[in-house]
Amino acid sequence: MSNPIKEDLEYIQKSLFKMGRNRVAALPVHTTWEMTDEMEKRIADVIAQLNAAEK
Repeated sequence: MSNPIKEDLEYIQKSLFKMGRNRVAALPVHTTWEMTDEMEKRIADVIAQLNAAEK
């Protein structure tokens, strides 16, 4: 059974690694923007799921 919260957090973690100091090569600006947009969406999804789980 897949866990959407875990999947979103793993995506965010991998994306931050790709954008961070440990990256091998610079990313094109549009790729960075796309990753940032996707991470923001996934962060909002995780927050919504955690809020729903608290109720």
